[in-house]
Amino acid sequence: MPRGRVACPDAANRRRSVLTKVVRFGGVEYRCPPSSRYYISTSGPRTLLHREVWKLANWADHIPDGHDIHHTDEDTDNNDPGNLECLTDAEHALRHIRLNPLQPRQCPWCGNAFSCGRKRTVVCVDPRQRYCSVTCFLFDRPPRDFICAECGRDFQTTGYGRYGQVVLYCSDRCGEAARYRKRQLPPRPCAGCGVGFSPKHKVGKYCNRGCAAKDRVARYAAARLRSVG
Repeated sequence: MPRGRVACPDAANRRRSVLTKVVRFGGVEYRCPPSSRYYISTSGPRTLLHREVWKLANWADHIPDGHDIHHTDEDTDNNDPGNLECLTDAEHALRHIRLNPLQPRQCPWCGNAFSCGRKRTVVCVDPRQRYCSVTCFLFDRPPRDFICAECGRDFQTTGYGRYGQVVLYCSDRCGEAARYRKRQLPPRPCAGCGVGFSPKHKVGKYCNRGCAAKDRVARYAAARLRSVG
């Protein structure tokens, strides 16, 4: 059996299946994978267990528009009918804000105050978030030793640039030289003097402006002769 990356997905699937919680309700199987907080049906239309429990307990065919089902004790595994209540979307969001208040924090890199949480529902405050952005997180890393990919000189950096890109060169000059070398085109003969040169652009035909001017004058003179003849 081949080893390495081929066996990794199977091992991950086995771990995921062990952590997945399974519940049967009304003859339908509901699963709660580790990536979700709610039980989802595995057959037929995709429904959520707590919504089906609330509809059955309240003799309702559907949940009113603009409403959602809320777990009173914030435990999504507790789908007892007494733990479920129907709230409007606004009341549901306010309830979560009261249970999970947004506490402003100060970014250790830039010093700006920020509030961590989702932008839309403002739920699930992450207590581990310390930085206001990924850029501040990358800049606050300790510098390490790198070797410039262009000149080979040793230099120290955090490993990321101003916009989060990976740093490969010790200076802007080395970066520009590397980019110019990458976009260099193969040599071609000049259309004016016939000497080989390396063009800077794909449509370059002349080695310098003098050759371009001489060729333009020659073509203009040939066109005048043809018109006169």
